[in-house]
Amino acid sequence: MPSITKLHLTISNGPGGHTTSALVTGVLGFDRCDVGRSYRLAIALFGEDLPGDNLPLADAPGDDELFAFRWGLAKVPYKLITVGAPGPQPLHELAVVGGGALDEDSGGVQSHVVASLPRGDEVYAKATLSGAPLTVKSNVARFGGLV
Repeated sequence: MPSITKLHLTISNGPGGHTTSALVTGVLGFDRCDVGRSYRLAIALFGEDLPGDNLPLADAPGDDELFAFRWGLAKVPYKLITVGAPGPQPLHELAVVGGGALDEDSGGVQSHVVASLPRGDEVYAKATLSGAPLTVKSNVARFGGLV
């Protein structure tokens, strides 16, 4: 039975200064009965709304899907993985996200020190293997503004 472990999201500044890089790492695990089978790996990034967040008025509570990884020339929303051998296999997927796509809490927060500070963003990744239906949530990566 397939597994996903050690799922981790790292957010950093992307190339050109107007993009964000999202790196999702982890370990895919397969056993002998998975050899020869194919699975679809899908990865999406979600904004996490926590209790007590100072949400903008236009932001409904609840986690929102912000970005879905795409693969190949056709930009399909999954990566096909055919298991060749049992055991752990590294997961290492990088996506460059344009503009403010990961701005899950838009706008600013009024401060007595400066007029307005940008709201910080909390984003996590979900990875799904379709053959098993298995979904795993990563850590929450905090970046930018007040968090």
